Amino acid sequence: MTDQRTGLAHNYKNVTGLLHEGVVNWDRSAEDLWNAAETSETRINARVYRELRPALPAELPLDDQRSLVRGFCLFLKDRYEVACHWVVHAPTFHDKSVGKRLWDNKSTEAGKAKYREALTDPEMTNRNFH
Repeated sequence: MTDQRTGLAHNYKNVTGLLHEGVVNWDRSAEDLWNAAETSETRINARVYRELRPALPAELPLDDQRSLVRGFCLFLKDRYEVACHWVVHAPTFHDKSVGKRLWDNKSTEAGKAKYREALTDPEMTNRNFH
């Protein structure tokens, strides 16, 4: 993502634990949403966004967690007529090197299955999907 106001580029592709993301009530990309939000405010102390980090039930499958978050964003769209950029984050691994290794190996189906299995293991993670 490139911040048009500052010209800085932010690369989130290598950040571990970003499981799903999407945009609600916006026809373009998340980058365009953030840049439009920044440009719409002129006051130096304006609040451009609000961040919510609800805990998601670890018992729900990842697809259901994604649906839950997207459904909440649809509620916010209907109720407050706002656009939402949502992201589902994985729990933190107790041993960060194990989490990083599993994340790096998830390019294959077997690696992806092993990573998803590890996410719900209380011995390996804190099970804090958010």
